[in-house]
Amino acid sequence: MKIILFAVFFSLFLIPSRAYSQAPDSLGVYSFVPEQPAFKGGDEALYKFINDNIQYPADALHEKKSGKILVRVVIDEEGEVNSIKAIRGVCPSLDSEAMRVISLTSGKWTSGKIAGKPVKAYKFIPVNFKIDTTTNEIVSQKVEFIGGDSAFLLFVKANVKIPRIIVEANLWADSRVAVTIDSSNQITSTIPGPGQKDLNKEAIRLIKLTQGKWYCSNKHSDLTKVVTIHFTKELISPDGKNIITMPNEDIIGIATDRDPAFSKAHDAYIQKDYPTALSLFQDCIDKSPDYRAARMMHAMILALMGRLENACDELNKLSHENVGGARIQKFYQAICLDKYEKKDPSHVMIIVSRLF
Repeated sequence: MKIILFAVFFSLFLIPSRAYSQAPDSLGVYSFVPEQPAFKGGDEALYKFINDNIQYPADALHEKKSGKILVRVVIDEEGEVNSIKAIRGVCPSLDSEAMRVISLTSGKWTSGKIAGKPVKAYKFIPVNFKIDTTTNEIVSQKVEFIGGDSAFLLFVKANVKIPRIIVEANLWADSRVAVTIDSSNQITSTIPGPGQKDLNKEAIRLIKLTQGKWYCSNKHSDLTKVVTIHFTKELISPDGKNIITMPNEDIIGIATDRDPAFSKAHDAYIQKDYPTALSLFQDCIDKSPDYRAARMMHAMILALMGRLENACDELNKLSHENVGGARIQKFYQAICLDKYEKKDPSHVMIIVSRLF
């Protein structure tokens, strides 16, 4: 019987949407860190290492047992592999072999980091064992972008559009999408993982543009690969033209949900502590002069405090920059231009409640 042995590696992370602020568990291990543990040489190097070292257990081969084993490991501060566990297994021999080959990667990782400091972090590695029952051969299972990881990165850089709010609020993060490729090399589904919703939308858009640029080695069934896109400042084009404006009606909600400093300022506004809110929103603007959501809130609070001249100056700038869309235009009209509109704080609040 001819045996051809392959294994498959997918970068899979099971993380909560607000994992950046998570504390380590009782063992001092983080579920997610901004800079994830990575195999030296990248996913393709890890894939090759697994293929070169894995052995299909004889009993599992004889009994035609196959499936995916999900191995969880801890990558420590030195890049060593610890606490190996098959958290979703198939049978004892396949589970043991998956854990054995992953153990051989110890020392071949760069550690996860928080603010540049190495920390212990979990890594999840699925390993597939599959047999073609018509030929009794172990099936090759590989999904790859034609041209490899470097070609995919070039594609991303050439086509990415970065939501402006990500730049303004410094919300850079990784986005992971499960991409299913069928036997004819076509994308059949894209499922985002937990994470920053605007980046996930952009990741899915990018991946859909790659239709026809993938290779699936299994000609008997579909295969799925979790594709990671690292959204960083380096993706901004030299002319900045790939930074896009999100729908204006979402801007305050996005900032409140994603930026702790903005959220604190917004809480003060909700509590009608306008002097504190004004100061905190000014801090947000100082950190990023083009922070549109903070500028909108700052102008509104100036109006609510009766400082109409200052508010109108800011609203005029926002209006001419087309920030805030129709709502800011209407607010500016009512507060600054409409001579028949009452301008005391109670009526300003009525106008704010109508528009925002």
